[in-house]
Amino acid sequence: MNSSPLRRQTALRISIVMYFSVILWYYFLYFHCFFSYQNKVIKSKNTLRKVLSHVKYN
Repeated sequence: MNSSPLRRQTALRISIVMYFSVILWYYFLYFHCFFSYQNKVIKSKNTLRKVLSHVKYN
């Protein structure tokens, strides 16, 4: 009788840890993609600005 609640508690704890790790992984992937996208946008804006200034001055 005593082993059943303990086992259930352990299973619950494992499931909670797995759930949180999955959420953290998704957040990590989301932020990684977001920041890499932002960097690409910033780089493209900078190159666009360089090209435009080059065209204006020449």
